[in-house]
Amino acid sequence: MKVIIVSLIFLGLIGCSNGNSSNSPRSAPEVPDVPEEDVVVYISKENTQCNNDGLSTDESIQALVSAGIDVLDTFCGVKTGWAYTAACGSDTGDIIAHEIRDANFTDAREIGYESIEALVDVENMLGYEIKECESITAPQYVCEQPLDVVGRDDGIGYVIGTIDGVNASLYAAELIEMYQDKVNILSASYTFFAAELSEQALRMVRCDARIRYIEYDGFFSTT
Repeated sequence: MKVIIVSLIFLGLIGCSNGNSSNSPRSAPEVPDVPEEDVVVYISKENTQCNNDGLSTDESIQALVSAGIDVLDTFCGVKTGWAYTAACGSDTGDIIAHEIRDANFTDAREIGYESIEALVDVENMLGYEIKECESITAPQYVCEQPLDVVGRDDGIGYVIGTIDGVNASLYAAELIEMYQDKVNILSASYTFFAAELSEQALRMVRCDARIRYIEYDGFFSTT
């Protein structure tokens, strides 16, 4: 009976770790080779053990591009030297890193990114290691010719039309999933929808090839 109890306790402590709980600290991580005019920034993936519930690589790219920041390259990685509890729901230490232009560093920090060099603490043997990312499908560059918003700015939102073959209602649902409370859909049909959009969401929509036009919404007027 004692053997069974000890075994159960041992299994409970192991949990379902993804292997990051015993990270080998590295005092000199392998920094991605980037030009002097560029910088590598990172953000926590916020994955939890036993789940794949964190930020995706595409979502991270889209966040930067929507803020007007070109993503020149993308890396994935894990923090090393930190201790993580081996249990479902605990942190994994996974990160997503991007090479961007140094001129965009301040803008990236404003939306939650930090220089990857901030993870390195030689004295305390903290660092990171690079690992393979999942497939990347999101566009990584800010478009050069965003769609103009036409009409009079006398409403509270926008009317947005999609190109042939793109269901505007489904597109609107994508926006809600991506931006959540930063998007408010006022009405939707197969060919267009009306919405209140944050500045970040509007930038993305203006650069999306699936969009035919964007007009200021005079129907949902503030007067």
